[in-house]
Amino acid sequence: MSPRLCSSGEPRLLLSFDDATADHACAARRVLDRLGARALFYAPSRKLERPGRLGAVELRGLESEGHRVGAHGASHCRLDLLSDCQLAAETAESRDALSCLLGRPVDDFAPPGGFAGARVEAAVRRAGFRTLRTLSWDYNRIWRPLHIEALPACRLLEGVAAETLFRGRSEEFLRLMYFGKNLLRGLGGAYFSLRSGAVRLEGRSETL
Repeated sequence: MSPRLCSSGEPRLLLSFDDATADHACAARRVLDRLGARALFYAPSRKLERPGRLGAVELRGLESEGHRVGAHGASHCRLDLLSDCQLAAETAESRDALSCLLGRPVDDFAPPGGFAGARVEAAVRRAGFRTLRTLSWDYNRIWRPLHIEALPACRLLEGVAAETLFRGRSEEFLRLMYFGKNLLRGLGGAYFSLRSGAVRLEGRSETL
């Protein structure tokens, strides 16, 4: 499982975490190590170094272990409600700040709350990002780097029947939901993004 979205071969399965909370550097990291998995951690640049949040040392440490850090806005505000100027500033600032902190261009972006749309996508592209993970609850049948769909896997879903939460979805979608819940059990809160064909219907992960 790889977070390297911009390589020549895109991943079939992407694990991602939002908000750069402190538990990502301890609890999530331990579970990922046990799984032999790597993830993409989306960080809001102005929230770093605050109590309960990750800082520069932790983010660089995650990257040194093969994980990847992406941007999650600067102030973690809802981007689709901003003016064009504010939206441009939020996306550009988040990329510049994290690129400076990590010493490399930051290519991956996830809008806070998953609120995207055409204006947000255009601003993300203009800021120089190469991927955009949405919170459209589905899986990518066609790979679209600026519209990566995601499925939630968090404590809120424990004990919830996927058929109830996602009524009317296809059988394949529901099986993928259960696969993600089982795979990420113990991580607390994460998202997983899939390309069509990444997971067999009986829920076993193929070689990725």
